[in-house]
Amino acid sequence: MSINLPSHLNDLHHALLLVDEAPLECDGHTMLISNALVEARIPHERILGTVHGQHNGFCLYPHLWLKLDGYIIDYRLRMWVNLSDGASVSGTAPHGIFPANSDEMNYLYEKHQVAPAKLFNKDLLSLISDGFSNKLTIPETTISWYKRHSHDNPEIRS
Repeated sequence: MSINLPSHLNDLHHALLLVDEAPLECDGHTMLISNALVEARIPHERILGTVHGQHNGFCLYPHLWLKLDGYIIDYRLRMWVNLSDGASVSGTAPHGIFPANSDEMNYLYEKHQVAPAKLFNKDLLSLISDGFSNKLTIPETTISWYKRHSHDNPEIRS
């Protein structure tokens, strides 16, 4: 399925592809991305919950993902589906930035709680990510979009 993201999220997606191969599971990967979003003052939620495959019986708990402006950021679900059910099933799992709980995704994200989104020590992030954290920079176009729209969202601080 092809998703037409708003330009600020499309730019973010391309930046996040630079850390897609980081040797991190969902907890570390969401922490890495969340840290960069916090640094850029972009409001988001880091969520702990369950993901259900609506047509294949897949269920994953615990799982962490990010929610930003009604979109899910998840670059690790496909990895877990592949480990559980194989490549033929994992190819249908969402990967990247996509609309939250869209029927077209075929996976339902169930929020249990919000995990803290906070700044972490840069050296520690670099260590646990094998240096991938140093490759992640939130695009200026994405940061600018959130600055321009901060009046729409009181969580955005300039």
